[in-house]
Amino acid sequence: MADRLRARRRVVALAGPALTGAGFSVWGVATTSWRQRLPPDHLQGRADALHRMISWGINPLGSVLGGPMAARWGSRLPFFLVGCTPLLLIPLFLRRIDCPEDRAVPVDAATATEATAEPAG
Repeated sequence: MADRLRARRRVVALAGPALTGAGFSVWGVATTSWRQRLPPDHLQGRADALHRMISWGINPLGSVLGGPMAARWGSRLPFFLVGCTPLLLIPLFLRRIDCPEDRAVPVDAATATEATAEPAG
């Protein structure tokens, strides 16, 4: 029985960081793509700076809150909360994001003719 428990703990100990790494990879690609797509070109630098300030600036807050939380309720609670928080955010990202370039763009007559012309041959 003790061997089974140790084996489970090893699986969890290995799967946790692997899933976290995969999640960070997907998150990084999605947020970078989104961040580069939404703001106008002249605001790209500000959007990137704001993203970095929020994403990196929250790390010290987690450290300051995680220590006392672990001391009071046990060390598993901060890890549990960090793991569950992205799950709570999923509904926000499942909505379709309205991007300016997705809206209908007026086309001049020459472009419209080229786009609707049938290929020769």
